Amino acid sequence: MRKTIAALLALAVLAGAASAQTAKDLWPIDQQGNTWTYEVAPPNGTPYKTDVKVVATSGGWSKIEGFLGTRWWWTSGQSGRVWTWDATAGKHVLAFDLRTRQGGTFKVNVPGQSCLDGTTWTVKNSNLTVDTPVGTFEHCVYIVMTSPVCRAAPLGELVFAPNVGIVRYFWQSGNLGPDKWSVLYANVNGTEYKMKETPAALKGLSACISIDKYTYSLTTTRNMPPLPPGTRKLPDTLVVRFEVKNETQETISYELRSSQQYDFVIRDESGKQLWIWSANKRFMQLVQTKELKPGESIVFTESIVLSDLTGTPLPEGRYTVEGIHTTYPNSLRASGTAAFVVKAIFAS
Repeated sequence: MRKTIAALLALAVLAGAASAQTAKDLWPIDQQGNTWTYEVAPPNGTPYKTDVKVVATSGGWSKIEGFLGTRWWWTSGQSGRVWTWDATAGKHVLAFDLRTRQGGTFKVNVPGQSCLDGTTWTVKNSNLTVDTPVGTFEHCVYIVMTSPVCRAAPLGELVFAPNVGIVRYFWQSGNLGPDKWSVLYANVNGTEYKMKETPAALKGLSACISIDKYTYSLTTTRNMPPLPPGTRKLPDTLVVRFEVKNETQETISYELRSSQQYDFVIRDESGKQLWIWSANKRFMQLVQTKELKPGESIVFTESIVLSDLTGTPLPEGRYTVEGIHTTYPNSLRASGTAAFVVKAIFAS
């Protein structure tokens, strides 16, 4: 009985410590120069990096560039409330309440952000442990958007880590899926948070891509009745094989953030992306860990009709197809590229 009471008291202390965190603890933005670097993984493009910076402070307010544009924010040192400045109305409005009880909801007010302003968010977990590229953080607050106001923006998530700030941010602004932000670096109040060195085992993941031929045809053919007189262009089909292999003597574990395991991207000679396999596909949002044993490999194959995302056949020219193993973080992804050409032919 005493052990049970002690355990309950310990849990209560932990829960109390987590819930007692203030907005200043969870989003430390009150020092000019604080900087966060994120990797942004869009649903239909190449990941890129972006910076969020505190560029000015005044009277307890902090001006931040890179997160929801450039705007002034104020964080409470007594509660979980975060305010932002409404420049049009000339007043402050309550943006977030990060000390809402777990399972509770609050309204988000961010004027100028039409698909965010007026949404309802739920505190999904007020004592979350999160693994990120810069470390593992405890007592994080995880909030999700549960009542969107725009059909094109149905998904939003934020994770705040004590003394670090935002370490994860998902936001969907279209039909293809969310942009996923993951912190890669932070300098907060003089403390640096850097990416963990890539384990030697993960460096042993190799990728190999092959296609069924080098030259593909774009066939122009005359219409036959009952089609109207004229011609039409028929694209060829490319068959691609993408293999990821563990070249080490150790078992390699890797993480996936959705049911998607791979992607294929076609680019033209200038590097412009013309087509991506994952476009308009829906994937379950879940975290899963997989393993590759020494010498073991996984193979992904697809038959790709050589058209762009609008369905227009690729014109004559030189192209590349890239296979990507969609592991997390993106910096650990194995990929391979193959070149091919499209030649125009005319069939009478």
